[in-house]
Amino acid sequence: MRPFEGPAPLGSPESARRRWTPQQRSLAALTAIFVASRAVFYAAGIRFDDSGLGTFYQFLDTDFLRHDLARSIYHLHAQPPLFNLYLGLVVHLPQSWWHTAFVLTFAGLGLALIWSMFCLMCEFHVPRPAAFAVTVLFAIAPATIVYENFLFYTYLDATLLVAAGLFLVRFLRSRRTMYGVLTFSLLAALVLTRSAFHVLWLALIVGLVWAMGSLGWKKVLAAAAIPFIVATAWYGKNLAEFGTFSSSTWLGMNLTRVVFADRDDPYQLRLVANGTLGSEALIPAFSPVAKYRGIDTRSTGVPALDRRRMASGVINFNNQAYIEISDRYLADSLTYIRRRPGSYLRNLAKDVRIAFVPAAQYFGVNRNAQQISEWQSLYSRWIEGQLHGYQRGVYLFGAPEAGNVAWTLVLAYGSTIVSGPVLLWLLLRRRVEDRPVALTMLVLSTTVLYALVVTSALEQGENHRFRFDTDPIVWVMTAALITFAVRKWRGRSAGSATLTPTADALVDANPQRD
Repeated sequence: MRPFEGPAPLGSPESARRRWTPQQRSLAALTAIFVASRAVFYAAGIRFDDSGLGTFYQFLDTDFLRHDLARSIYHLHAQPPLFNLYLGLVVHLPQSWWHTAFVLTFAGLGLALIWSMFCLMCEFHVPRPAAFAVTVLFAIAPATIVYENFLFYTYLDATLLVAAGLFLVRFLRSRRTMYGVLTFSLLAALVLTRSAFHVLWLALIVGLVWAMGSLGWKKVLAAAAIPFIVATAWYGKNLAEFGTFSSSTWLGMNLTRVVFADRDDPYQLRLVANGTLGSEALIPAFSPVAKYRGIDTRSTGVPALDRRRMASGVINFNNQAYIEISDRYLADSLTYIRRRPGSYLRNLAKDVRIAFVPAAQYFGVNRNAQQISEWQSLYSRWIEGQLHGYQRGVYLFGAPEAGNVAWTLVLAYGSTIVSGPVLLWLLLRRRVEDRPVALTMLVLSTTVLYALVVTSALEQGENHRFRFDTDPIVWVMTAALITFAVRKWRGRSAGSATLTPTADALVDANPQRD
């Protein structure tokens, strides 16, 4: 307002602008960019891919979801329950509405993801323009586009993690129980959506917040108790019914693909011949039940556990026989690892290399990725640091070469993981000024390391898809770490007296307690 001007008329555009905070204006601009970019990608040929409904291994048969939902979800042992429950709710709508429901759900997740990323970077003291630019760069990434248009739980996982990080830092800063409940509810939802995130990981996060959050055990208990109990109850149900304290019985079948990547190994053949390994060690995992000998296939009376194939003709891996089959694979895999640990470690290293291939090059999203192949090539080279494209067929487990690796992502993940021990040391020494930010970053760093280790150690072939779960929080962490490094460098150049508490958010020469 110029001097001597009166107040802007109520309801005028100028008055409306004044009522909006800078962050709200940024969120509005992000929303506009999101909508505009999706229109552009739609014009480029991007369409929501829900062809996996009724055919993907991870989904229950559509017939079960429509006509036997509650019982099928209760007896689901192959996967955690939440995403299949979501599918079941959608398919109870008129069939002509299914596609629209999926599109709207994932578009909503997309908005929630970019809003959460931007707000979390602001909480981490990243300058608003930089946070805005990073968010836009992620929002238009090929991987973001293809997973937003892919009926699978990957995009949901990523959104849950970022939103949980945002609510966690607000819980630690404001001490409001509502933020704590939201944090742990989202993390529990992740446990019940993605089997790689075990309930013990959730217990670790609760423990970190309790031990270092300066909130008091009563406050943490009030926020975390119900979500933790719900997640643990599902695990307990699986232990009682299926004999495994987990959300998926596929551990053995997944691990065997890492351990026995080469099924023509002469040593493996000798171990099978002398009875050290079972005959299933020579059978590719996720084969039809008929290929296995001596498996209990008695009927349980529950279609989701008894049928060998879904209506689409795809194998029903929730068939109860696969519990015993997976247990056999697990025993064989552990035996082989004890005898040939070097072979397993070489295959694990291969998994890590696959993990750092751009996520948009996962075969499952190839239908949409082909529509934006030029944008993908440009982005993977100049943003993600991949020198050569890496396109491969389904389940071709060849390791990528150095030129196929996205080296920018390697550096981002490396800095995020390395920051964890540093933040832990600073928190223990109480050399942090903004303790909520430092502890939240420690939680996120720990989660990134956990997810990378677990998915690389236990699964092979789709590791770049698995990595996308944590990509958004790595973008956030990297932006925060770069911001901190720049401010520290500028502060040393100008003299320590120029540093403000916000600029020096993580480390302070004169530590103070909360």
